Amino acid sequence: DKVLSPMESDQFDVFNQLYIKIKPSMVTGHDSSWQKIHAKPKVAACGRKAGSPTRFDTAFVWDEGHQPRVFWGPDKMQIAQVHVIFKLPDHLGHYLHPLAYVEWFTSLCRHDPISGQFIVSHSTWNHQRNVSVISADRFVCPCHLQAQCGRNISSDWTANNALETASAFHVNSYIDLDTFVALSH
Repeated sequence: DKVLSPMESDQFDVFNQLYIKIKPSMVTGHDSSWQKIHAKPKVAACGRKAGSPTRFDTAFVWDEGHQPRVFWGPDKMQIAQVHVIFKLPDHLGHYLHPLAYVEWFTSLCRHDPISGQFIVSHSTWNHQRNVSVISADRFVCPCHLQAQCGRNISSDWTANNALETASAFHVNSYIDLDTFVALSH
Protein backbone atom coordinates (compact mmCIF):
# COMPACT_ATOMS: atom_id res chain seq x y z
CA ASP A 1 0.00 0.00 0.00
CA LYS A 2 1.16 3.47 -0.87
CA VAL A 3 1.26 5.97 2.01
CA LEU A 4 0.23 9.50 1.09
CA SER A 5 1.47 12.40 3.18
CA PRO A 6 -0.02 15.89 3.27
CA MET A 7 2.00 18.76 1.84
CA GLU A 8 2.42 22.22 3.36
CA SER A 9 0.20 23.69 0.64
CA ASP A 10 -2.70 21.31 1.41
CA GLN A 11 -5.87 22.83 2.82
CA PHE A 12 -8.20 20.92 5.10
CA ASP A 13 -11.87 21.71 5.64
CA VAL A 14 -12.33 22.05 9.42
CA PHE A 15 -15.76 22.15 11.06
CA ASN A 16 -16.85 23.60 14.42
CA GLN A 17 -19.67 21.11 14.85
CA LEU A 18 -20.99 17.81 13.62
CA TYR A 19 -24.63 16.75 13.49
CA ILE A 20 -25.33 13.16 14.51
CA LYS A 21 -28.57 11.45 13.57
CA ILE A 22 -29.96 9.79 16.68
CA LYS A 23 -32.01 6.67 15.99
CA PRO A 24 -35.65 6.50 17.10
CA SER A 25 -36.00 5.75 20.79
CA MET A 26 -37.13 2.24 21.68
CA VAL A 27 -37.65 3.48 25.26
CA THR A 28 -39.71 6.64 24.82
CA GLY A 29 -41.02 6.13 21.29
CA HIS A 30 -39.58 9.47 20.11
CA ASP A 31 -38.73 9.81 16.43
CA SER A 32 -35.15 10.08 15.25
CA SER A 33 -33.49 13.42 15.96
CA TRP A 34 -30.29 15.34 15.33
CA GLN A 35 -27.77 16.27 18.02
CA LYS A 36 -24.59 18.34 17.77
CA ILE A 37 -21.04 17.66 18.82
CA HIS A 38 -18.81 20.75 19.00
CA ALA A 39 -15.08 21.03 18.42
CA LYS A 40 -14.22 24.72 18.71
CA PRO A 41 -10.88 26.18 19.77
CA LYS A 42 -10.72 29.32 21.89
CA VAL A 43 -11.23 32.50 19.90
CA ALA A 44 -9.70 35.69 21.27
CA ALA A 45 -11.71 38.90 21.35
CA CYS A 46 -10.99 41.17 18.40
CA GLY A 47 -12.14 44.77 18.40
CA ARG A 48 -15.82 44.86 19.33
CA LYS A 49 -16.30 41.16 18.70
CA ALA A 50 -16.32 39.10 21.88
CA GLY A 51 -14.13 36.03 22.14
CA SER A 52 -15.40 32.54 22.80
CA PRO A 53 -14.06 29.79 25.04
CA THR A 54 -12.79 26.41 23.93
CA ARG A 55 -15.50 23.77 23.49
CA PHE A 56 -14.41 20.20 22.85
CA ASP A 57 -17.46 18.00 23.48
CA THR A 58 -17.40 14.40 24.60
CA ALA A 59 -19.31 11.65 22.82
CA PHE A 60 -20.07 7.95 22.92
CA VAL A 61 -18.25 6.21 20.06
CA TRP A 62 -18.88 2.74 18.61
CA ASP A 63 -15.97 0.37 19.09
CA GLU A 64 -14.05 -0.12 15.85
CA GLY A 65 -15.71 -2.76 13.68
CA HIS A 66 -18.95 -2.74 15.69
CA GLN A 67 -22.13 -2.58 13.67
CA PRO A 68 -24.53 0.05 15.06
CA ARG A 69 -27.86 -1.22 16.31
CA VAL A 70 -30.94 0.20 17.98
CA PHE A 71 -29.93 -0.82 21.50
CA TRP A 72 -26.45 0.19 22.58
CA GLY A 73 -24.59 -0.51 25.76
CA PRO A 74 -21.29 0.07 27.53
CA ASP A 75 -19.70 -3.09 26.13
CA LYS A 76 -19.82 -1.86 22.51
CA MET A 77 -18.57 1.71 22.83
CA GLN A 78 -16.05 4.10 24.31
CA ILE A 79 -16.01 7.77 25.25
CA ALA A 80 -13.92 10.32 23.36
CA GLN A 81 -13.36 14.06 23.53
CA VAL A 82 -13.58 15.59 20.05
CA HIS A 83 -10.84 18.13 19.26
CA VAL A 84 -11.01 18.57 15.47
CA ILE A 85 -13.59 17.62 12.84
CA PHE A 86 -12.17 17.74 9.32
CA LYS A 87 -12.16 16.43 5.75
CA LEU A 88 -9.01 15.39 3.93
CA PRO A 89 -8.08 16.96 0.60
CA ASP A 90 -9.25 14.71 -2.25
CA HIS A 91 -5.75 13.59 -3.25
CA LEU A 92 -5.23 12.07 0.24
CA GLY A 93 -8.19 9.74 -0.05
CA HIS A 94 -11.95 9.70 -0.28
CA TYR A 95 -13.99 9.06 2.85
CA LEU A 96 -17.77 8.96 3.02
CA HIS A 97 -17.81 10.88 6.30
CA PRO A 98 -15.70 13.62 7.88
CA LEU A 99 -12.89 12.51 10.19
CA ALA A 100 -12.37 13.50 13.82
CA TYR A 101 -9.24 13.81 15.94
CA VAL A 102 -10.21 12.51 19.40
CA GLU A 103 -8.71 11.90 22.84
CA TRP A 104 -9.92 8.68 24.47
CA PHE A 105 -11.17 7.98 27.97
CA THR A 106 -10.79 4.66 29.76
CA SER A 107 -13.32 1.91 29.08
CA LEU A 108 -16.72 1.79 30.72
CA CYS A 109 -16.01 -0.85 33.35
CA ARG A 110 -15.59 0.92 36.71
CA HIS A 111 -18.66 2.04 38.72
CA ASP A 112 -19.11 4.48 41.56
CA PRO A 113 -20.46 2.37 44.46
CA ILE A 114 -22.92 5.06 45.60
CA SER A 115 -24.36 6.55 42.39
CA GLY A 116 -23.85 3.48 40.19
CA GLN A 117 -22.50 5.75 37.46
CA PHE A 118 -19.51 4.71 35.38
CA ILE A 119 -16.20 6.38 36.26
CA VAL A 120 -13.69 7.14 33.50
CA SER A 121 -10.38 8.99 33.23
CA HIS A 122 -8.16 10.08 30.36
CA SER A 123 -6.72 7.04 28.58
CA THR A 124 -2.94 7.22 28.28
CA TRP A 125 -0.15 5.36 26.52
CA ASN A 126 3.49 6.03 27.48
CA HIS A 127 2.29 8.85 29.79
CA GLN A 128 0.65 10.67 26.86
CA ARG A 129 -3.06 10.95 26.17
CA ASN A 130 -4.31 8.23 23.86
CA VAL A 131 -5.49 9.83 20.59
CA SER A 132 -6.88 8.66 17.25
CA VAL A 133 -8.36 9.87 14.01
CA ILE A 134 -11.73 8.19 13.47
CA SER A 135 -14.59 8.36 10.99
CA ALA A 136 -17.49 10.55 12.10
CA ASP A 137 -19.92 7.69 11.46
CA ARG A 138 -18.66 6.01 14.65
CA PHE A 139 -20.27 8.66 16.90
CA VAL A 140 -23.34 7.38 18.77
CA CYS A 141 -24.45 10.52 20.62
CA PRO A 142 -23.08 13.29 22.83
CA CYS A 143 -21.94 12.29 26.32
CA HIS A 144 -22.01 14.30 29.55
CA LEU A 145 -19.09 13.86 31.96
CA GLN A 146 -19.02 15.32 35.48
CA ALA A 147 -15.67 15.89 37.15
CA GLN A 148 -15.29 13.58 40.14
CA CYS A 149 -14.53 15.37 43.38
CA GLY A 150 -14.30 14.52 47.03
CA ARG A 151 -15.46 16.67 49.91
CA ASN A 152 -13.73 19.70 48.42
CA ILE A 153 -14.09 20.97 44.87
CA SER A 154 -10.94 22.42 43.36
CA SER A 155 -11.16 26.20 43.04
CA ASP A 156 -9.08 25.88 39.86
CA TRP A 157 -11.90 24.11 38.02
CA THR A 158 -14.13 26.07 35.68
CA ALA A 159 -16.69 24.98 33.11
CA ASN A 160 -14.01 25.60 30.48
CA ASN A 161 -11.16 23.58 32.02
CA ALA A 162 -12.65 20.77 34.14
CA LEU A 163 -12.18 18.18 31.36
CA GLU A 164 -8.49 19.06 31.21
CA THR A 165 -7.73 19.40 34.92
CA ALA A 166 -9.83 16.77 36.71
CA SER A 167 -8.40 13.27 36.94
CA ALA A 168 -11.63 11.23 36.91
CA PHE A 169 -15.19 11.73 35.71
CA HIS A 170 -18.67 10.33 36.30
CA VAL A 171 -20.53 9.42 33.12
CA ASN A 172 -23.91 11.10 33.57
CA SER A 173 -26.41 8.33 32.86
CA TYR A 174 -29.28 10.55 34.04
CA ILE A 175 -28.95 13.05 31.16
CA ASP A 176 -31.81 11.34 29.27
CA LEU A 177 -33.88 8.17 29.50
CA ASP A 178 -32.23 6.41 26.53
CA THR A 179 -28.74 6.90 28.00
CA PHE A 180 -29.96 5.69 31.39
CA VAL A 181 -31.38 2.49 29.90
CA ALA A 182 -28.34 1.89 27.65
CA LEU A 183 -25.85 2.27 30.51
CA SER A 184 -27.94 0.14 32.86
CA HIS A 185 -27.42 -3.01 30.76
